[in-house]
Amino acid sequence: MSKACKEQCSCMKSAMDNNSHIPTAAASGTHVSTYNVSKMDCPSEERIIRMALGGFDNVLSLSFDLTNRKLEIIHQGENEPITHRLDTLGLGVCYL
Repeated sequence: MSKACKEQCSCMKSAMDNNSHIPTAAASGTHVSTYNVSKMDCPSEERIIRMALGGFDNVLSLSFDLTNRKLEIIHQGENEPITHRLDTLGLGVCYL
């Protein structure tokens, strides 16, 4: 959990609580996780996130909205390892 968003968002949600984030393709094990990244406002932070998640075979796609500081990740399996990696970057990541 990011210290920056403690008590301000739903960072504490576990992967089991995110049923609203499961797309139609849930039968294939595909999930969509959305994050607020409070310190992401330019391509430099986008590049840092891409490099940090580059080693995850279960990450299928990343979609960045720099203006609104949102990151959407399409992935297989649980989001907890992804969330943990993002949190270590110090960019104020909060799972929505």
